[in-house]
Amino acid sequence: MSKFYELPGSHKPSHASESTPLVSSSSSSRRESLTYFTYSDAPKQGKQSSKYDPENPNKHKLGTFGGVFVPTTLNVLSILMFLRFGFILGQMGVLGTLLLLILSYCIDLLTTLSISAISTNGTVRGGGAYYMISRSLGPEFGGSIGLVFFLGQIFNSGMNVVGIIEPLLYNFGYKIDLETPVLMELLPRGYWWQFTYATVILLLCLAIALIGSATVSKAGNVLFWLLLASTLSIPFSAMIKPAFSDGEITYTGPSWNTLKGNLFPHFTKGAAGSLLKGKENFNDMFGIFFPATAGIFAGAGMSSELRKPSKSIPKGTLWGLLLTFSCYFLVVLTLGCSVPRESLYKDVQIIQTVSSSQVLILAGELSTSIFSIIVGILGAAYVLQAIAKDSILPGLSIFHRKPIWSLLFAWFLTQLCLFSDVNQIATFITMTFLITFIVMNLACFLLEISSAPNFRPSFKYFDWYTALTGAVLSIIAMFIVDGISAASVILCMVLLFILIHFSCPPKTWGDVSQNLIYHQVRKYLLRLRQDNVKYWRPQVLLLVDNPRTGWNLIRFCNHLKKGGLYILGH
Repeated sequence: MSKFYELPGSHKPSHASESTPLVSSSSSSRRESLTYFTYSDAPKQGKQSSKYDPENPNKHKLGTFGGVFVPTTLNVLSILMFLRFGFILGQMGVLGTLLLLILSYCIDLLTTLSISAISTNGTVRGGGAYYMISRSLGPEFGGSIGLVFFLGQIFNSGMNVVGIIEPLLYNFGYKIDLETPVLMELLPRGYWWQFTYATVILLLCLAIALIGSATVSKAGNVLFWLLLASTLSIPFSAMIKPAFSDGEITYTGPSWNTLKGNLFPHFTKGAAGSLLKGKENFNDMFGIFFPATAGIFAGAGMSSELRKPSKSIPKGTLWGLLLTFSCYFLVVLTLGCSVPRESLYKDVQIIQTVSSSQVLILAGELSTSIFSIIVGILGAAYVLQAIAKDSILPGLSIFHRKPIWSLLFAWFLTQLCLFSDVNQIATFITMTFLITFIVMNLACFLLEISSAPNFRPSFKYFDWYTALTGAVLSIIAMFIVDGISAASVILCMVLLFILIHFSCPPKTWGDVSQNLIYHQVRKYLLRLRQDNVKYWRPQVLLLVDNPRTGWNLIRFCNHLKKGGLYILGH
């Protein structure tokens, strides 16, 4: 077991050394890199595990594809695409929906640039966004935004659990009135039946998460290809499926007239999927749409499981954004040119209704939902344990001593989300993710403008104006969705900031505020010109043989300097 020895009176490495990994033996590196919930990869007593290589202790960990690209894609290609894109397209039209898509991805891309810059600046350990923010802005910002992001992960898991019930009942629910299930009558309907189904699915996802990250990654690879096939089947189906009309739903196939009819926004009330009493509006549509694109922290949240976080996080997240944007763009254009607006108003499951392979669409819905649930509760547990490990707030130490409790606590909070509905949870997710985006961009912006000497990221495709633009757009988006909710979230974060400031013990991480002060002081010193006698101040250098006997001279010079520089040499 390696140890770090220090001379008497010396100090252990602080935050300054966190940007450069400490060199120690492979035993220490191995122990620190163990995942919180995976024990199967640890070396067995008396027998070395085949997955553990002393020369490369991180060999067993996840790479860019399985650790970042797949989780990002599966989280961004949300179940909201299958459940709400028809509803959003009916209200916003093709141009309006594409505007939502571009606005959302602008925010995502600018924030990803900030994430990439910070993640390539040094070691990124467990906690993802929390770790990066806390080591840049200090424990107050890190702890408060970490707890908000923790809730965002919980809400995201809850939305996917609640959302998965709609396609299940659509395909397997008992017939009610004129609604006939697509596949077979298997599941009873009713509020408590739906709650039971959601609870069982959540327990299944908890069991998979308990097995470990390696199993989650293997399952994710399978689910990724299912989801990709399901998404690409939407434009493919539009090319091969003939037009039909069954009285309620009309499908024209690719048609210029259909596209012209769906081109511009047309807000209504009472459409399938709507929860507002009056007409829909742009703010509500953006609040529902944005969570479908906000899963960019899925890869960064698994930072403790990655072989090379500083390489995998930027590369995997950016490629994931490119793929998902292309898929969303194709889906919006396909629906807009093949399904009349009246049908979009009537059927919330319009994507599956008009698909030539409804089973494949169901497989895609299940794939993205199940993986997002697992990654959501795992990511939330990682953040909570990282906060507990850093002793940010009192009373959380149990989540560090017993990591399993953080996962069970995340599962319990997700269970409470089952009492809400998809639209309401989507708005909560929007707020928590956007406030996280704001602070992440703010951290990158402050580090860049203050010319922090330890901020030398290898990722170069960013600047202070990209970070500032990302933060400003995120703030605007928060108040577009719901000004009251935005103000409430900001107020809660301020209260958490104050609570952590007074309750958190001092940390050796440092924060960017001291660097900003130094930067401003240096800037104004360089501008200083003492060109007028009225404001001249003497800079005194006093050399004395014995300060004990020269105190009169010392006091005289102290009065003389009048706030100027005073150096006493002995």
